[in-house]
Amino acid sequence: MKKIHVQGGFTIMEILITVLIVGIIAAFAIPNYGKSVDQTHIQDAVMQLSAIRTANQVYYARRSEYWPSTSTHPVNEINANLSLSIIENGKTYNCDGNGTTFTCTAKRSGVQIAGVTEAPLSTTNPGCPSAGTACN
Repeated sequence: MKKIHVQGGFTIMEILITVLIVGIIAAFAIPNYGKSVDQTHIQDAVMQLSAIRTANQVYYARRSEYWPSTSTHPVNEINANLSLSIIENGKTYNCDGNGTTFTCTAKRSGVQIAGVTEAPLSTTNPGCPSAGTACN
């Protein structure tokens, strides 16, 4: 008696159904992954800017002025002057100020994703920033 070997394998229909299911799952997963990555970059930027703000408040407490007192400064100067170790992680950080105020921003692909500003409070209305801005 001869033994007949039956070869096991997948039919073309089984393979097509599997590819279709994987495609449907990918169609939902890829956009959500992109949103997740964007949200992570924003959270990282907010955390880094919080560290910059806190370090600048310490700087102000020691020197009675915020850093920087002039011009715009990139992350390497931020780290050197505020004793930080901010890592860019695909973002650019810049700080600008005049000694009495400062603004720091985080950008990703040229688009601002987060920012922090510090200014002294008005003596007439402690809830309003000074420098002639309206307070509602």
